[in-house]
Amino acid sequence: MSTLTLTIPGRPMGKPRMTRQDRWKHRPCVVQYREFCDRIRKAVGPLVIDPEKVLRLDWTATFAPPKSWKKADREDAIGTLHRQMPDRDNLDKAILDALFERDQAIAAGTLLKVWGWDSSLTITMELED
Repeated sequence: MSTLTLTIPGRPMGKPRMTRQDRWKHRPCVVQYREFCDRIRKAVGPLVIDPEKVLRLDWTATFAPPKSWKKADREDAIGTLHRQMPDRDNLDKAILDALFERDQAIAAGTLLKVWGWDSSLTITMELED
């Protein structure tokens, strides 16, 4: 068994509800989503991961508190659970769709959203040899 860990800097985002028009119409949320998926793919590089070999996929999405919050509130939030948008299921969809063409084989993993000083996404995969 081997472990692969990826850290993608920047704010994680969930998969938006998309329409057929999004193939040619460039809505800002869809453009941002595609850029987010490209960042994930870039972190993986040329490595091709077979979803059948993934024993578990865990991810932690870290969100920086807004600068509009009071300094004390930002400091209090660090390390606590992030209970705001984006939803964790939409984040999971975005991550799995970016990594795998067919992701139905991914059956186990933990999902975590937390507040932190810098926004990032950390993905850990346990792969069978």
